[in-house]
Amino acid sequence: MSVPVILDFCASCGVLLPSGGGLEENPWCSNCAISTKNRGARIQGEFSEPEAARLLRINFGD
Repeated sequence: MSVPVILDFCASCGVLLPSGGGLEENPWCSNCAISTKNRGARIQGEFSEPEAARLLRINFGD
């Protein structure tokens, strides 16, 4: 059984955040421009490895 992958989404608009989103190097949502540095500004979702890879590929390319 595969280990679930946790992805972060913007709590304001729901867009998928890149890895490290909300951290020092990238504290803003690329869609609605709110700061995602605060944990309350991010929602986490748990996905299977294939589904997480598909979502990342759709949103950020290869």
